[in-house]
Amino acid sequence: MWASCQSRHVQMKKGAFENLILGTIYVLILETKNMKRLQLIATFVVLLAAGSVMAQSQDTVALNPFTRMDTVQVGQIISYTGNVHGSVGEQLEVTSSDENIVEFIDSKIKYKKKQVPGMTGGDAAWKTFLFEAKEPGSANIEVQEYFRGELTDVFSIQIVVIE
Repeated sequence: MWASCQSRHVQMKKGAFENLILGTIYVLILETKNMKRLQLIATFVVLLAAGSVMAQSQDTVALNPFTRMDTVQVGQIISYTGNVHGSVGEQLEVTSSDENIVEFIDSKIKYKKKQVPGMTGGDAAWKTFLFEAKEPGSANIEVQEYFRGELTDVFSIQIVVIE
């Protein structure tokens, strides 16, 4: 009888020990997951900061409609990309207020789906407007969004061109 009590006592101790080990492992796993998350967030912040600094030294600067202002250097290409969908009636027009400072050079369309002859619909696309910073000064790039021929939204992004 004492042996069975003793083995139960050992089993209880062993079970408590396993729970302690499993609990420790669980806590370590949680700490590891949280540490990885914090490292990921820190890495993201560093890359974001480095990207915004590097964007000014790159040849092409992609405009963000939420910033409403950007600074570029003479010779840099400025791009604005927006959504168009011809069969639905969504169109986009992007212009420069001063072609001597920021000159329109081209526009390109990239369809979201592969276009096939005879295909109807499916013409949703991204349209990219390209401008070149020609000389120091300030100009506005105006974005006009249309739906079925009616102007639905207008906003400007100020571009400051430096040497």
